[in-house]
Parts: sequence; C-alpha cells; structure tokens
Amino acid sequence: MKRSVGAILAFRRRFYAATQAALSTALVAAILGFDSAMAQAADASVGTALGQPQTLQMGTLNTGNAAEDPLIRFSFGSVESFSGSNVCVPLVADSDLNPCAELGGFDLLFKYDATLLTFQGIDLTGSILVAQDWEYLTYRVVSSDPALIRIVAIADMNNSNQHPSGWCLDGLLASLCFRTTNDRNVACQSAELMFYWADCGDNTAPSRDGNHLYIIADPNSGSPHAGGDSQNVSLRRGIISDSCGIELQLATFEGGIHGPEDFPCPHPDPNKPDPEEMLCFVNGRIRILCPGDTDPMDDINLNGLSYEIADAVLFANYFISGPSVFTINLAGQTASSDVNADGIPLTVADLVYLIRVITGDAPPLSGYPLECPPQLTTGRLQVTSVQQGANVTVSANSDADLGAGLFVFNYSSTDIAGVSAMGRAANMNAMWAAEGGQLRVLVMPHMGGSHADRLQSVAAGSGPILRITTHGATVELVSVEAATYMGGAFETLLEARVLPTQFALKQNFPNPFNPSTSMAIDFPTASDYKLTIYNVAGQIVRAFSGHSEAGSVTMTWDGRDAGGGQVATGVYFYSVEADGFRDTKRMLLLR
Repeated sequence: MKRSVGAILAFRRRFYAATQAALSTALVAAILGFDSAMAQAADASVGTALGQPQTLQMGTLNTGNAAEDPLIRFSFGSVESFSGSNVCVPLVADSDLNPCAELGGFDLLFKYDATLLTFQGIDLTGSILVAQDWEYLTYRVVSSDPALIRIVAIADMNNSNQHPSGWCLDGLLASLCFRTTNDRNVACQSAELMFYWADCGDNTAPSRDGNHLYIIADPNSGSPHAGGDSQNVSLRRGIISDSCGIELQLATFEGGIHGPEDFPCPHPDPNKPDPEEMLCFVNGRIRILCPGDTDPMDDINLNGLSYEIADAVLFANYFISGPSVFTINLAGQTASSDVNADGIPLTVADLVYLIRVITGDAPPLSGYPLECPPQLTTGRLQVTSVQQGANVTVSANSDADLGAGLFVFNYSSTDIAGVSAMGRAANMNAMWAAEGGQLRVLVMPHMGGSHADRLQSVAAGSGPILRITTHGATVELVSVEAATYMGGAFETLLEARVLPTQFALKQNFPNPFNPSTSMAIDFPTASDYKLTIYNVAGQIVRAFSGHSEAGSVTMTWDGRDAGGGQVATGVYFYSVEADGFRDTKRMLLLR
C-alpha cells in the first residue's frame, strides 16, 4: 500500500507534535529518521478513534490506573567497576503481563555522565533481540552536553520473507559498554544512567501492529506532571528518577516532559487516539570502586604476600597470554595490578614498578593518597621495525631508560622461528608467543637471575633491541606499550619498513611517458650507485649517481639531456651499477 506524504506527516504530527525548537537538528534527525520503517504503522487505522481501555494483540486488557500499575518495564542494571576499566551495563525489558506484551519496537533515550564514562558501544551477546531475529537496531550519540544516547529497534522491516520469531520483550535487550575514567580522584563515586525525555516521543514503544503507542505511566500517581518539579515548568526537559514504584535513585530533578500541559501527551483531536500509559523506567548506575573495596594493589596472585616474585611472573604471563592467566578472581587481580597507582590497571608501567619494588629499588605505593598521585618519569619512544627476507630487526630510540616493553606484531604465511633480545637490550629477557597470526613479545628484566639482573634496563639512546626470525612470514609491527625504568609510560611512535633482499632495477613508470618518468632501484645493503640513460646510438643522454642505505631509491628523468635541452621522441635505455650489480631496461618517450 502506497503512503502519501500527507499520511507520513500526519503520523509524525501524532507522535512527535511535542518536539520543540529547542531540540537540536541531530536529535530531531535521530527521532524522525526512521520514516520508511515507522510509516508502516501509519495505516488507515491512524485516523480511527481508539477508546480507553485499549486492546492488545494477545487479547483484551483493561489497563486500569496506568499510573499505579504500569505493565512494561525498561531498566538499567547497577554494576561496579574499577577506574580506568571497561564495563557493560545490562538494559533489560520485562512485562507484568502473562503472556507478555508483543511490541513492534522501541525508542529509548538516556543520559550518562561523560565526565566519568566514555561510551564504547553496544554488546548484543545474549540479547533477546538477536534470539528473536529482530531486524533493525541502531544507536547513536545524539548530544554531548548533556551526553545523550538514543537506541531504536524495529522488530520487522517487512522488506523480505524473513520475519521475527518472537515479539515479546522479556529479558536482556543489550549491554551498554563504557570505559570509566582513570582519574583516581573520582573513586567511590557513581555514574548514573538515566532515561531522559526531550518530548513525548522519547522512551516509547509501539504495539506489534503499530496502532498503539505506549508511553510512560504517570510516575507521580495521578499528578499530570511526568516527573520532576511540578512547580517549575520552565525546565522543559528532564530526567524521571524512577517510574516503577521502586526506591528513588536520584534525589534531584531537572524538569519533566515539556511541563504539565503536555503530559500525558494527548492528541489535540478528541476523535483521535491518545498514547497509552503502560511503560515504566528504572535508572541504573556504575559505581566506581574505592581503593579499599578491592584487593591490595601489591598482590596480583592474591596469595596474601605483597610484592613477591610470583606476582611479577604472573603479571608478565598476562602480557603474553592475556587475562586467562588470572584464574583466582579476575576482577580482584585486575584491580591489584595498578601497582604504580596511576589509576590504570594492567599496564607495562605497573609491571616495571612491581619489579622495582620487589628488587628494593622503589617504595610501595599501596595506600598512596588520591589527592597527591606519584610523579613517575615518562618519555618518548620511537620504534622501527625493519624486515629483510626472513629476519626482522626492531630498533628503539628513547629519551629515557626503557624498563620493559610489549611489542605486538601481525604475521602472515609461515610461523615465527624465534625471538631474541639484542644490542642495547641484550641483557634483557624476551618472552614471546605466536598464535593465530599475532606475535606478542615482552622485553623485561630477567626475574630468575641475580639481584643485578632484575635491575637491568635498556639505556636511553638508539639502536636495535630485538631480532625476529621467521620461516618466510611477513611481519608487521602494530602496537607498542612501554614504560620507563621509573615506572612511567612512554609516548610511542611506530615505523615499519620492509627492505629488499637483493639488488633490483624496476621498470620505469609511466612508460611510454611524456614529459617525465620515474625509475626505482632496490638496495639490500648500503651502496654507491650510478644510473645512466642512453639513446639508441649508445650515447649518454643523462647520468645520476649517489649513495643509498638499504631500501629503495627513486629517480625522476624529465626528458632532458645534461645540458637541459629536450630530447626527441624515441626509445631510450637506462642502466644501473651498484656494488657489482648491473642491469639495463628500455623506455619510450612520446612527445
């Protein structure tokens, strides 16, 4: 059935008439950007008068007093996390109906504290939307001040023969994932996740057929104002603390749904249906744990002994094998890893400082005052990876002593044969593991050696530190995390190069050419070179010479002779000599 523009606009006016000019363009777009799908609900039935109570698809239901007995609940969970950690909060829907109400989708808007949280995305693991084959889900950050995120889902887009296997939302919808700030001064605080209303179209859900729109039940049990301070109608948007009859989660309010005159969002035409008050909402929170709530940051293996060698061995294994090595209590062992007290767990800098404490070279930082964080030496580190054939050399240039470094490579083709420390790092230990196309190398002091061995570092300066031998694999450096000997983090800069394994003269490009062309030479080792251009008579037209380190050199010929005059159209030859290597190729100049 084709729908006219007028029908779509009528649908918009019905459900979004309360949208004010105060809404940003991005927010309006987020609300109204689903016309093609949502317009399917704007059938001829849009103009049909619907009385109260309404009929749902599972049968007739008398909603009674919706303010006192909401039927469908959307709620965030409340979780705990450490500062500087990733955490996901469940978003759940459940229904008081049996069987539960069948919904055609939902449009949710919520606010979070951007000073404490950074939004990472949505995880659909275990989601009933996936289990029931819902066809459309999207989310976006619609505002940064306040920090607002909108989530929209539509069960059936009616664009194929495939349709959802279920319409009942009773379980996990999605997990909203964030990273908590690493500012240790905000420990013991809670970051709230709060449903937010900018107009009557926010935090709504349609029936399966789209003929019914369900909105929040009056949270004040009869008051016409949907949350907030009913005396202050100038605050035109806001947060409802809790609309499900549960203990209030927020002590202050920011206003309601466009003031009391707009709730419960009635249709201006008495012969047209009003939205139905059937939903309630529960806010959630992420509590950032206090230092005293976690295990001590000096006992990574949780054996009750602080700063002992097993902690360092276990921590080093983490960088090679990942969190699977924490078999006792992942959360507790993660929290214990913030040895340098910078608020960020599981870093190479923590490992370095742990080794220094174990060897007696630095004091423990357990219980370090939050208002006075330790000042640890930091630095800049440039890492260069150069591959030549089956061998890869990793060099480092740093302005401070390197205490340890985690080097991550991707590799293709065959396996890695071996990894060893070299040069300025020859006195260090190189732990490594290669699996699934990823090579992880941890350069650190020898923990099993003498006291002097455990105090080793890579002195500031430049030069090679690692050698990787392959069975022909191509190796690419992708990331480096490194720490100074004092336990501070390096700022790193990466460079990766592949060197030729033999001399080669490449075909010029473009060819034919006019007016210029380029010629490249590969050098497996540093060498002097001479490149000469001849005409068909064997006369020298132009010559280039110089010195190159291992790598490639490209020279451009502009079609002129040594005197600067243009040469004629025709065939020319170019020849290279370098360290006993000779080769000649032909090119064509077309004027």
